[in-house]
Amino acid sequence: MQVVIGVYVSPKGNSISFQMKNLTGKPSLKGVKRRRYTLTCSCNCNPGIITAKGPDKLISGGGYAISFWIKVFLDKYRWQTPTNRLREELEKFQLFVSQGSITGGFQFISGLLKPIEDEIINKNKTETHWHCDETRWMVFVNMPEKKNHKWYLWIYQSATTVVFLLVPSRGAKVPKEHFENNASGIISADRYVAYKCMIKSGNFLVAFCWAHVRRDFLDLAVKWPELEAWALVWVGKIADIYPINNQRMEFDRDSLEFTELDLKLRNSIEQMENDHEQELSKTNLHCACGAVLNSLKNHWNGLILFIDYPWIPMDNNIAERGLRNPIMGRKSYYGSGALWSAELAARSFTINQTLELWGINLYLWYYTYFKECAKYKSKTPNNIQKFLPWNMTDQQLISFGADPKKVPIPPPKINRDIYDKKQNRDEPSHIYLHTLTQMDRAYY
Repeated sequence: MQVVIGVYVSPKGNSISFQMKNLTGKPSLKGVKRRRYTLTCSCNCNPGIITAKGPDKLISGGGYAISFWIKVFLDKYRWQTPTNRLREELEKFQLFVSQGSITGGFQFISGLLKPIEDEIINKNKTETHWHCDETRWMVFVNMPEKKNHKWYLWIYQSATTVVFLLVPSRGAKVPKEHFENNASGIISADRYVAYKCMIKSGNFLVAFCWAHVRRDFLDLAVKWPELEAWALVWVGKIADIYPINNQRMEFDRDSLEFTELDLKLRNSIEQMENDHEQELSKTNLHCACGAVLNSLKNHWNGLILFIDYPWIPMDNNIAERGLRNPIMGRKSYYGSGALWSAELAARSFTINQTLELWGINLYLWYYTYFKECAKYKSKTPNNIQKFLPWNMTDQQLISFGADPKKVPIPPPKINRDIYDKKQNRDEPSHIYLHTLTQMDRAYY
């Protein structure tokens, strides 16, 4: 028995919590040991077990501090490390964590992050330009309406947000349901039919990817060696357009340099259009060449949208780069083993890439957000708006490691009346002469 500040107490063992230190450098494990006591006096004021306050815990009653959960969560969903490999790493620190503990923690974290994901999705729908793409993702759950485990991970990247949706379907209903009837703008995508269906609503234009066109000619050169020289000529034509467009984007829209390069670009595009029309008119044109040129002709209006909307890249590489990190996860741990796990994967990809788009340090953001959750007794904070990058002040961005001078800027609004009425088409098509609005000028 011991006497503490004049009160009789009896030791009741230790309370131990584990936390990871130095997360941004070489991590190390720290165990926090706190003695526990009970009062043994006879004054009937026994409050139960007395112990010092430990580190903040994301999960009430759990044995792991916030820093621990940040470590395991980002290792899995940012650095795409399989959970079993992560457990082996923790064992090197003499910390033996069961698979069930980590799985249960991830499931709990998923609920805390859902409101943040919802806000990012809502913000994404208010933008006017998106890079879209999709890739397969395995979800090992048996569903009566689905014969296999192949799901699809869709990406919708705008100027300020990145949204991932994981759904069983690859159909046109997926982008329709995401954008609903409120959004309008330009979609940068490949030539997949699901994106073409968005044009029929009258709310969207689709900017097709020149990298895919280039790939058509390269594939032709491989499959038909005797046509290689012909195909490489077209590859060269496409290669000539890129530097002209890149050079004009270095100047202000009102500058003489931009006007000169813009004219040069339009002349090059016009010459390419004339060239492929002349090729198609040849009676002895090889069928493989005709197929590639017909595809170029059918997608021409979408391919040249970047001329009048210069903030639109010529290709869809941004979306493909956005999918690269999840694809690493797919190769490392094959996919998701439960529906909640699939939801968490898409949710974490959405939040992580949106934060990184703003230059925010993930470790700092998650520590601040999880600490706020701990204050609310392991629940989502009432005011999550302050954790959204677009609501942060310059000082807040700096505190999270971001540079306020390099924050993403959304493109200008699209004039919905700019459609080519001369062509009798069901979907809106391209206008060659676009009158700049004041917002366009402000963007540059």
